[in-house]
Amino acid sequence: MNRLLSTSILFTLFILLSGCTLNSNVAQLYKQEPNLDAEITLDDSISTKEEQTIEILLTKDGNPVDQVDNIHVEIWKQDGSIPTIHKIPDNRGNGKYQLTTSFSSEGLYFIKAHIKHQDSEIIPKQQFIVGELSDNDLEYLQKDIPEQERSHDHHH
Repeated sequence: MNRLLSTSILFTLFILLSGCTLNSNVAQLYKQEPNLDAEITLDDSISTKEEQTIEILLTKDGNPVDQVDNIHVEIWKQDGSIPTIHKIPDNRGNGKYQLTTSFSSEGLYFIKAHIKHQDSEIIPKQQFIVGELSDNDLEYLQKDIPEQERSHDHHH
């Protein structure tokens, strides 16, 4: 009797749950956010006291974005030894935004762009090197690398 009851309950649950299948178009029922993307471009080799052009290519679903609600850039040195630079890039058309700046000291820097376009906001961040890295900068870069990757001794 218990076996018949268990089988009946399982069969009933199966019938009830099979009626609750997921809609395969469920993702289409919700608002789809457009894909807003920014690519920050700097020279491969950056020296102190030379003007540096920084370009941001802004696209939405692969198409250039010529008008944004807000765009500004922060640049700072990893060790905090210089004040943060705040700049508003110029709109050069075809999704390109550009600014120029110079750096007074060598080391590891970060750039962060705050970009707002319609209902989307992105904040891409990138690190870059001006001149040579200090020992402090090297330590900073290696702190998140697992010990195995830092070791140059390979035992076979």
